[in-house]
Amino acid sequence: MPKVFRVMKPDPTNINMPKTGSESCCLGVRDNEIDIDGARTVGPGTNHGMSVNASLVSIPPTLVPPQYAKQVEGSAGKRSHNVWTVGQGPFKSGPFATSLQLACSGSDYGVVEPDSRINHSAYRRALADTQPEWKIVEPI
Repeated sequence: MPKVFRVMKPDPTNINMPKTGSESCCLGVRDNEIDIDGARTVGPGTNHGMSVNASLVSIPPTLVPPQYAKQVEGSAGKRSHNVWTVGQGPFKSGPFATSLQLACSGSDYGVVEPDSRINHSAYRRALADTQPEWKIVEPI
């Protein structure tokens, strides 16, 4: 799995895991972040999906929580959020997790999208299934 970073809310039932869901800053996607067709399916190759970055410093500072100010100049995100990371491999397009792939659109930004056309709820489940693997990046 490629190593990726994302700003997310902690799960209120277990603050050591990101919150899953279809709202902003969760482990998941909002409807406006994906292309759902008439059959309620989503597929790869649309440049739409769950946004991720290659490193902490490549996340836009306006999203990075202020507790990371020593690592990211201009951090102005919500203090209640954390930066999370998952994976160990290079940040490049390819397999990510079961039913998912990373589609990079630059050296430091990409989206996690389905690896084939699937129902949008199955895509959301596949993202949520990665929850136990995410780890908080500790602020310095």
